[in-house]
Amino acid sequence: MSISVRADVVDLRSDQPRKDDVFFVDSNVWFWIGYTNASRNAQRYQVKEYPSYADQALNVGSTLYRCTLSFAELAHSVERAECRIFLKKSQGDAVSNFELKNFRHNHPTARSAIVAEIEDIWNITNDMTMGKTIEVNLTLSMVQQSLNRLKSEALDGYDAFMIEALITTQGITQVITDDGDFGQIAGITVFTANNTLIKAARDQNKLLKR
Repeated sequence: MSISVRADVVDLRSDQPRKDDVFFVDSNVWFWIGYTNASRNAQRYQVKEYPSYADQALNVGSTLYRCTLSFAELAHSVERAECRIFLKKSQGDAVSNFELKNFRHNHPTARSAIVAEIEDIWNITNDMTMGKTIEVNLTLSMVQQSLNRLKSEALDGYDAFMIEALITTQGITQVITDDGDFGQIAGITVFTANNTLIKAARDQNKLLKR
């Protein structure tokens, strides 16, 4: 994957959070922090480095933010992961949308456990952010701004909305994420352990050591 790096990039494995840091924590990080079965499919560094860095940030008094859109991403990711675990014994690793719907409606006990898991993760995000939440107002103006961003940056829809809310609404410019797509965004600093993004940033003189 080739990334045109416009953000400043910090390798969080060699960084120490500061008291005056204000971070937006991306959905993938909350997933690895809070989801019980996260280690089943994650890479080792993902379930090690991101929770560790978030804990360090809290310990020194940094401010963490979540986003309302992360709830939808987390709910989808947890349901898909749990469906895969449930079906793997008989159907292998592939999970189609139809299987997800079938699983959702025909296995109420498992469904209840998934909803409880999602609620637990969301509560963890609330506790770690002390309720500091970026609420995305999906107005037509926000949609147009996000569409314009999609034309120039290889983001998905969720990320486009989040970036607009971060920069234009909240003024938050520090993001903890494993998503290399955030490396394209000028004006932010990405704190990551993603080696692909870190190497690209180094090669393009965008790797920042604080």
